Amino acid sequence: MSKELEKFGKIFISHVRDNTIHHYKKSLYGKKSVLHNKNFTSLNNEEKQIMENIVMETIDLTMFNLLNMFEEYSENLKLVYKDTKDIEYNIEEISGGIMGELFTEDGWIAKFSKYEESSPYK
Repeated sequence: MSKELEKFGKIFISHVRDNTIHHYKKSLYGKKSVLHNKNFTSLNNEEKQIMENIVMETIDLTMFNLLNMFEEYSENLKLVYKDTKDIEYNIEEISGGIMGELFTEDGWIAKFSKYEESSPYK
């Protein structure tokens, strides 16, 4: 895996997956967050765990679908990583199957996420 692909993967997982999970968990377990939902306070621990599993799978599936969109529409959409020297790298071309970068044993979620993978695609 190229270092540019690794850098993009780390940024993508941190800013999209981990930030979303962090705010969701804060809200679910009673701490104020941008996603604060008063309905969560009425859930028992088992219901909270079910909600957490559903949301984690939804986050992972959404990321998969977003990356798949870039692959399917690669003629019209470009996912470009620009390094500190202003060199641009087309992430989809470097990868050759960008949505697959998420869910392998050495994929982006396993390597870079603070949270365990919950996707049905593993």
